[in-house]
Amino acid sequence: MTRRSAVGAFGGALLGTSRLKAAERPDDVYDARNKLLSTPAAQPYATPYFTNNETGAERFYSRFENVGGVMAGVGFEQNFTYLVHGRPDIYVFFDINPDVTEILVPFFGRLMEQAASRREFLAALIGVPVSERDVRRLLEPRPQGPGEALGQYLPGVVSSLLDRAPRDSRRRNFESRLAPILDRRRIPESHRREALGWFGLLEEDMLAGGRFFAGSAAAWWTSGGNAARCRDVAGWLSTEPNYRMVRRYWRESRIVGVTGDIGGTSVEKLARWLRERGGAQVTFLYLSNVGASVQGHQAPAYFAQLYRTLGLLPLAPTAWTLIAQGSNVAYLRTYARAAAFYDSLQQLSTEAMSRLVELPLSHAVLGTRDDAIRKFEEQARTMRPGDEMNRARAILLDELDSITR
Repeated sequence: MTRRSAVGAFGGALLGTSRLKAAERPDDVYDARNKLLSTPAAQPYATPYFTNNETGAERFYSRFENVGGVMAGVGFEQNFTYLVHGRPDIYVFFDINPDVTEILVPFFGRLMEQAASRREFLAALIGVPVSERDVRRLLEPRPQGPGEALGQYLPGVVSSLLDRAPRDSRRRNFESRLAPILDRRRIPESHRREALGWFGLLEEDMLAGGRFFAGSAAAWWTSGGNAARCRDVAGWLSTEPNYRMVRRYWRESRIVGVTGDIGGTSVEKLARWLRERGGAQVTFLYLSNVGASVQGHQAPAYFAQLYRTLGLLPLAPTAWTLIAQGSNVAYLRTYARAAAFYDSLQQLSTEAMSRLVELPLSHAVLGTRDDAIRKFEEQARTMRPGDEMNRARAILLDELDSITR
């Protein structure tokens, strides 16, 4: 029996499908699991992100293609793309912001449940009529001339779609579709009104400039008509089969939402839940820029503890961790390698970790090993020499050897 088929063999036990009633809706199952597994924590986000500004992770899709098992990730819609490539038994959306796990994920789930195709999904999301030609223009575009940039092309397409219905009509569509999700939540009336006002965020954060569609559209834009290359870097909306896959996961209750700190007590809850359901192994953890975001950069000890906490999960021996930090800076490491790396950083101050290790590493990703060393030397000239600088250099060189092999 192969590893993949072995994973599938206990998938039914993991999902509890034998105990699910035929009449149970996917959002009923989702809500029940969310309540069981979540541990609300103080969080710094006043409103959710409908999309993200991370690029570069597509370089690694082939590394975790068909990884199976259990995949988990923070954040929102980028996880749908990781799901498509990893094809796990379940995918866990794990976020500190309850607006993500308790509103946005089931909101999109309900939209997908009711929309059998990308065309229907886009029409429901945007609130305008959408044709199959519109889908191809938006999600399967090709450059029309040399040097044309996707960022110049998409805004015009999105604007032409939005112009098909008045803004008030689009707003009413959004509110009517979100209201049933909010009705299921025990939230203050003030929070409900705020959430219904997310229409502006939807159009500004997701739709304006085509940001929400860029990841999926880029697969076609950059592949030069090569279907195999497009599949390698495809987003969850790049193709009809990809969309149908994500929709199927929702309808089969194979998407789980956990509200809490991914370095906190909900990790242990999830670990126990997985072990009780067949011993499924976690094969992939997407951590975005946890520990280095709006709350400021955490100290080295924070990251070492984060990975020790993640180690409570039933991890596969080759489990992957993916970190993404804005434009084209992304790292894919095995959990074992990442845990050892962050443990070694405890020898450094936060400033040394940030300036002498993390910043040079980003230059290695964007350029070469030599670029990283030059950035280290540039930063080192502005800092006091000593044992800490020597330790930082040794850690950097060791990690460069690891990520460039």
